[in-house]
Amino acid sequence: MHFRRQDIKAKKRTEIRRGLLCLLLVIPAALWGQGLTGLPQRDDLTISRQPDYDSAAILQQIRAAAGIKRTFPDSALPLLEQALEQSKEAGYGMGIILSLNHLGNLYQDRGAYEAARSRYILALRYCSMPVQNRKYLATLTNNIGNTYNYQGKFEQAAQSYYQSIVFAEHFSATMSVSSVYSNLAMVLFQMKKKERALYYLDKAEAIAHKENNYAALTTILANKGLYYSVQKAYDESERYLRAAIGLGKKYHQYTVCHNALINLSSIYLARNMPEQALACLREASSLSLYNINAFNLNGIDVAFGRAYGIMRQYGPAERHLQKALRRAEDLNSESERGEAEQLLAEIYALNGNYKSAYRHLRSYMALNDSLQSREVVEDVNRLEVKYRTLEKDRELLKRKLQINLQEKRLAQHKLWILAGTLIPTVLLTGIYFHYRNKQKLQQERIRNMQQEQEISQLRAMMKGEEKERGRLARDLHDGIGGMLAAIKMNLSATKDKKQENHQAADLSEIMQMVQETAEEVRRTAHNLMPDILIRHTLQDALILYCDNINSGGGVQVDIQFNGDTGALDKSMELILYRITQELIQNIVKHAHASFAEIQITRHENRLSLTVEDNGTGFDPGQIPGGIGLQNLQFRVLALNGYISIDSGKGKGTTVYIEFDLGNLEKPLND
Repeated sequence: MHFRRQDIKAKKRTEIRRGLLCLLLVIPAALWGQGLTGLPQRDDLTISRQPDYDSAAILQQIRAAAGIKRTFPDSALPLLEQALEQSKEAGYGMGIILSLNHLGNLYQDRGAYEAARSRYILALRYCSMPVQNRKYLATLTNNIGNTYNYQGKFEQAAQSYYQSIVFAEHFSATMSVSSVYSNLAMVLFQMKKKERALYYLDKAEAIAHKENNYAALTTILANKGLYYSVQKAYDESERYLRAAIGLGKKYHQYTVCHNALINLSSIYLARNMPEQALACLREASSLSLYNINAFNLNGIDVAFGRAYGIMRQYGPAERHLQKALRRAEDLNSESERGEAEQLLAEIYALNGNYKSAYRHLRSYMALNDSLQSREVVEDVNRLEVKYRTLEKDRELLKRKLQINLQEKRLAQHKLWILAGTLIPTVLLTGIYFHYRNKQKLQQERIRNMQQEQEISQLRAMMKGEEKERGRLARDLHDGIGGMLAAIKMNLSATKDKKQENHQAADLSEIMQMVQETAEEVRRTAHNLMPDILIRHTLQDALILYCDNINSGGGVQVDIQFNGDTGALDKSMELILYRITQELIQNIVKHAHASFAEIQITRHENRLSLTVEDNGTGFDPGQIPGGIGLQNLQFRVLALNGYISIDSGKGKGTTVYIEFDLGNLEKPLND
């Protein structure tokens, strides 16, 4: 359903009446705050803690100004600045934070991103004390990320969003982390990291549904619509965009509706339906009455320019694009400038104005080189790896804390029992516990002996497996490989003797088949032979193995090493090589994945392996047979390691394995 202009005007009048009412509410507080002499003017944010202002009155003024900042920004600005000065004089930290945050939002809506960012950064200084002010850390760092995002500075934006996620998860934040995940996803999407972008969008959507946060869900659905639109999955994209528009109208998220309509128009243009595209853009333009910010208003002029250009109406197209270019330059937004420059170059070229087309094309190419910098992409990759590592470290720390808490509760419980008994009972209990401890120590010794025996058996089994692999490799390489080489030589000699062309062609085809078979035997032998780790380091061996997998054109495997993994002994390298080989083969054969990521990390005596894919997944409680995971679990546990398998149908699989190198000092080939 589309908005009618009469409905929009009525809602506009309602907002104006509300704004006037807010102004009437804050006038008494503003006059009271000024007094007869006015507020003292100070350039710094030092808190003097003078009890001349009532914090409740300051908070009321901030809330009133926030309520009118979209409708009456010029009236809200002095009210917020006045509340900031009063908060400084009163030593009211929360008032300073809220005033600066709303001032930053006001400047951001106007496109003054540097001014907005400076207010957010100042507000961060007051978020450490008192402790309850830390709840604003996530909101402020997210807003800083937004200013960088609007300017096309994606590296700084991603860094701010990652920081906001950490703050949101550690402190009781004033915003949902789902919004930050959604913002981060769109930055990664702009940098062509499409699979990771979808991962974070799915995560954001799940959190928003769980919290019933429909405002955040509206934005997430719109972002998913944009994602599938670029993937050319137009039916899926339209479904998400229309869902976002419906929620946006219901919950008054007009900026999201505005952007979703622009993206919907792009789908119609891709389907060669320009009239429907213009209808969407006109509906989006009508929403400008709801004070859409400058960045989003710029997007609709670019969209109008593209639509009129496709319809060969070059005059209106040029006017809209020139308007978008001027606004993008004022906003210092490189991404918006680049799109406008590219479309203007196309319009002028079609119009025969080649000089102007060349000028705009050069500007577009310079901006595109800046936005697609390889260094920026690599920096964001490093940021994501650090964040994903932090996630796993947090899980391990959480488990250790739970174990410590249980141990403390058990100790307290024992103390209460001992304190409530008589001396004879204490003596008897002491004798009992002494006997039980002896039993425990004896059982522990037996368990240790059993574990040592199991490890010895596993070492012997693995040693036998490697010998058998070596024998098979030699048989393949020296036996079957040699025979195939001899056959090839005989066929070559026979071919030289034959004069008929069709017989020579048949022999060439047979020789090609023999050659391919020989190469396959050679590859199999090399994969079986463990001496690849004698000629190469673990890192080089695994990189060669992953390159071999990637050359197959199926799943793409990315491998990363952290810490001093080059100082491992050959027995540990062999264990890691075989485990990684097993996991990658499972992904190739069963996961139906397009992307897999391997991380090997060493920190002091701790060695961890993480293998993650975006495949179909499975239920970890019902591990399917035949894929080797049960045998893998047995090997890891027999070596006193820790293994965790996190998966679900349609959600991919993550396998995390950790070893204590102190328990694996004895080499396998002893």
